[in-house]
Amino acid sequence: MRLDGLTVLRPVVAVDTREGQDKAAGTSSATRLYCVLGSGGSVEVYGEDKRGRRVLHAEGSAGESSGEDEPDWVALSRAASEAQERCTEEEDVTGVSE
Repeated sequence: MRLDGLTVLRPVVAVDTREGQDKAAGTSSATRLYCVLGSGGSVEVYGEDKRGRRVLHAEGSAGESSGEDEPDWVALSRAASEAQERCTEEEDVTGVSE
């Protein structure tokens, strides 16, 4: 399965409901997201607003993957780990512009 052209229309931040987290704002329930796959391959991700009404957060399309166009996840993971080891210095780039 492949996901193409995912467009975030309305970002959502999931509520952290793990034990020991600060819940000063009151008891929270887990964030619910609903992924809807249409018969034509459309994909829509919905959440709920404070009134319980569905809100569209993202949309795209899904298709079958041949396997040939799949990334080499092992190699990508290895390269990311190696890059993380090489990147040891932080730079303040807040004043840098294009």
